[in-house]
Amino acid sequence: GSLPTAGMPRTSWVVCVAACVASGVAAHVERPAWRTRAHLSTRSTASFRPSMRRFRAVAQVRGDTVPIRILEKESTTLSEGMPPMEAVGEDPPWQLWAVLSLSCLVTTICALDRVVMSVAIIPMAQEFLYSDTTKGAIAASFSLGYCLALLPTGLLCARQSPKAVLGAGLVIWSIAQAATPFAAEASTSALFACRALMGVGEAACTPSIQIIAANWVPAEYRSRFWGVLTAFYSLGTMLALVATPPLMEAHGWPAAFTVFGSAGVVLALFWGAFASDAPAGGDPEACIPQDGVGDTFLVETGASSTTCEDDGGFATAGGALAEADKVPWGAILTSPPVWALAVAHMASNFFNYFALSWLPTFFTDEYGLDVGGASDAALLPFAAGAVASAAAGSIADALVERGLSLTKTRRMMQLIAALGPAACCVGLAFSHSFTHLDVNAAQGLFIGAVSASGFLAAGYGCSTQDIARRYAPLIYGATSALAVISGAGAQYLTGALLDSNGADFSPLFALAAAVEITGGLLYAVWWNSDRRMFE
Repeated sequence: GSLPTAGMPRTSWVVCVAACVASGVAAHVERPAWRTRAHLSTRSTASFRPSMRRFRAVAQVRGDTVPIRILEKESTTLSEGMPPMEAVGEDPPWQLWAVLSLSCLVTTICALDRVVMSVAIIPMAQEFLYSDTTKGAIAASFSLGYCLALLPTGLLCARQSPKAVLGAGLVIWSIAQAATPFAAEASTSALFACRALMGVGEAACTPSIQIIAANWVPAEYRSRFWGVLTAFYSLGTMLALVATPPLMEAHGWPAAFTVFGSAGVVLALFWGAFASDAPAGGDPEACIPQDGVGDTFLVETGASSTTCEDDGGFATAGGALAEADKVPWGAILTSPPVWALAVAHMASNFFNYFALSWLPTFFTDEYGLDVGGASDAALLPFAAGAVASAAAGSIADALVERGLSLTKTRRMMQLIAALGPAACCVGLAFSHSFTHLDVNAAQGLFIGAVSASGFLAAGYGCSTQDIARRYAPLIYGATSALAVISGAGAQYLTGALLDSNGADFSPLFALAAAVEITGGLLYAVWWNSDRRMFE
């Protein structure tokens, strides 16, 4: 088990990428702290470069809303160089690390569970005699369930606890994952239903984390956080490609589903015990700052709880949407930035869903690799994508800090994420048509495509929070529903094309390039991060 292009074992690639992601997390954490003027006057601030922002705080006292005090945000960076950790007051709350770390772990298991089928389908197809069209339908059934549940989970996250929604989704998709072998033994229809149920569960992941991140992560660091989060998603993909082949070889393909499904249930227990919707949710100690309109925080004021707000409403669970009819549907549906999100997401999903579902099969069909070899060949592109995702967030934040507007930064990152894969797909399509690429050359083009696609983490991936906070999960869910339809279409279309043209992938590569170019250009024309909307 070594990669075709290098002698490093595949487990070493996972360790290296995990180390890169961890170092990225440690290097980019800073400490915004809340302090009163009196507190600031009692300590030296010579070693800090503060930037102040004023907020109005209100307290709910026996049902009455009364003003209590003015707080100031001191966003500090040590002048010596290494920025300190995020903190409230003097010490960082343990909840911050617990929530963000658990969010990354949930994202990892989400990707892992989704990709296991792309490896296991190879022996499953041999055992059950699945055609390529059937394999495409199995992949698309997951996407169908995911699509149907995105909008409801987006609404649910905004009206209820996103922690609870994500916890329930994690349990549902983990049970469906563990039940997959039994469904496959029963019938193809049962397998379709089981994979669709798994998609329903996974639909809760990103909308929930969208609103949790909006509560926990200041706006100036969201590109970095989403870059790291996307890197953990790629890490989950890599873990699936690394762990699934030996697990299936030792215990059979059903073991991959039962083991990883059980791991998700265990993770759900930790999520329920340690995750939180917002800073200091149940036992508030202080405000944790968020940038932009509509910021919401909780503080402790004696015997009563206090809500700090910036006139924009609530991002905590239940405060965003009291009822669905309060959603500004007309403004959302006619907003060019919302459609920019939709087309960019649709274009990216068309390529990425193909890569997630069909890449091991591509290397098996085209180059005769066994399951382990095909997984190895598919591993390095996702390793490169994980590093690129983590780097994209830091690059985007650095560009903004140097004076480039957030709008131009988002457009630049998304153009890289769209045109890079398009160029590589053109190379795969034409090279494959006129001269058969060797496995190393094909892998190199996929490395370039998936690496460039990783820049979407600083493009449309975190764009929703630029224009909306209260409705971020709803907008993301609605646009993602369209994107999942696009991805599911790519999954099914791939199987149908392979059955009809003698397993020639070239037309699919050409189509993916056209879709990516269209999505990237439309995003560049329509996107605008300059102001929050719908608040």
